[in-house]
Amino acid sequence: MFKFEQLESELQKQLSLYVPEFYRIVDVDTYEVLDYRHGEFIDINQKCYQVWNMNAPCMNCTSRRAVKEDKPVIKLSFLDKRIFLIHSIPVEIKNRKYSIELIQDVSSSFLLHENNLQGADEVLSLISLFDERIMKDSSTNLFNKQYLLENLPAMMAHAKSESRPLSLAVLDVDHFKRTNDRYGHVFGDEVILKISETLIALMNESIHAVRIGGDEFAVIFENIDPSAAMSICDQAIHLLASFHFESYPEYRIAISCGVADLRESDTAESFLDRADRMMYGMKHKKLCNK
Repeated sequence: MFKFEQLESELQKQLSLYVPEFYRIVDVDTYEVLDYRHGEFIDINQKCYQVWNMNAPCMNCTSRRAVKEDKPVIKLSFLDKRIFLIHSIPVEIKNRKYSIELIQDVSSSFLLHENNLQGADEVLSLISLFDERIMKDSSTNLFNKQYLLENLPAMMAHAKSESRPLSLAVLDVDHFKRTNDRYGHVFGDEVILKISETLIALMNESIHAVRIGGDEFAVIFENIDPSAAMSICDQAIHLLASFHFESYPEYRIAISCGVADLRESDTAESFLDRADRMMYGMKHKKLCNK
């Protein structure tokens, strides 16, 4: 490959026709879209996801990833039967990191036309599937740890800016190694899938369930206080405890859970660690009560 600046000037001029048509500056902590003129920000009172006719942030937010990883990230988005290429580039303005999104309509490059709706739908499905595969656990269809690490900081910043509650639950299966040793890993997988199925049933725009790894799960509760979050978790735990597996009807799922509420001083790490410690506190209490 050759460096673009070495290209002959007359060819550079022709290629300039392909520069992005639109740009946006995005605050990845609040999802606010900003304009920047004469050294000052202009708040246009719009969230970055609203232009795509969505009422919540994108599951795979390239702007947030660009800022976090400090490198450009690209993706395709879909709107009104048109495909847009979004190039998210991290920039620093007034000692703070933002993302500039360079946006170009590339529908014609995919040979999509008004009379080819089936093709457009197929591309939309592929885009959605790609986003899901990045942010979903392939075994359980829950969100994965990458989703938690990329989205929790933004959810925290949004909750703090809006003075709204945010609760985080960490759940862990009791004696899961013993379960695998006694009943086998195939049955252990059945247990994980049953728990995942129950957590998926809880999910909505405010509740997001995550498989952190192995037999450990997390649930993020937006605009829900910790007592209400604990109540929701308790209901799920009791429901799972009453479930009978056909292969081993004597087995009962036992889960320990800890719920932490967001504090002003929290980082994502401290927030997750506190919920984790509360979960282990419940495990220890169970052992002491035996």
